[in-house]
Amino acid sequence: MHVLSDPLAALWKALLATRCTADRVAENSSSGIYALFLESGSLRGIEPSADGLLYIGKTGSSLTARNHFLHPSSGFSTLRRSLGAILKADLDLTAIPRSPASNRSHFKFCQTASSA
Repeated sequence: MHVLSDPLAALWKALLATRCTADRVAENSSSGIYALFLESGSLRGIEPSADGLLYIGKTGSSLTARNHFLHPSSGFSTLRRSLGAILKADLDLTAIPRSPASNRSHFKFCQTASSA
């Protein structure tokens, strides 16, 4: 078992203590480190760690601006693009370029026409 250093242990404790649902992210939240947690069995094909940790990220703006699930575009969220790639077949998603000039690493998802 890995033992966290004091600063990491404090950060982990703070992340666990401030968990909330995506729709309750404080509007006045500031920049910093954030974590996304998932209840076991709530998303088929994805199994988080025992404590529910799915993703740790950093924002230079605010958590409201980085709310991966309330933002209208999936193309700018690494988390949503990763989840989309894993769940692509289950959700009947198609990866498309974010813009006509985008390269292959700049994509977003849309539902396939057969499921729309």
